[in-house]
Amino acid sequence: MNNQEVSWFLLNYIAPTAPRCNSAEFAIDKFNAATASQLDVFAPTFIEVEQHGGEVKRIERPLLFHYVFVRGSEETVKNLCSRANGFSFVLNHSGDYRYVKVTEVALDTFRTIARFYGNKIPCYATDEVELAEGDLVQV
Repeated sequence: MNNQEVSWFLLNYIAPTAPRCNSAEFAIDKFNAATASQLDVFAPTFIEVEQHGGEVKRIERPLLFHYVFVRGSEETVKNLCSRANGFSFVLNHSGDYRYVKVTEVALDTFRTIARFYGNKIPCYATDEVELAEGDLVQV
């Protein structure tokens, strides 16, 4: 296989620290800036509404727990995974390639499914938001 061929790879991503700024997107942006790379990432999330001490909070959570899709050459993705940033390859134990790859068609299909979960917009009470004329709301 040509290491310069661009593919989508399935990776594990476990943020080294807990703050929200350590999202997979943030880590990829930081890597791209440091290495002049152009990796793409798809890490779908959903909003979960929880109640803590009588207060309603909306929490953004990863849809796939600790899996993300990263698009780039194998060489560049290996460079990403070699750093202490929380990324690692998911190994392919039953295929032609060492690492799990996802085709564009399969990823597009998955994006459609993920969009269903991402489009579940959380509900807000009228006193929680400031609406202006022309804002789109769903009742």
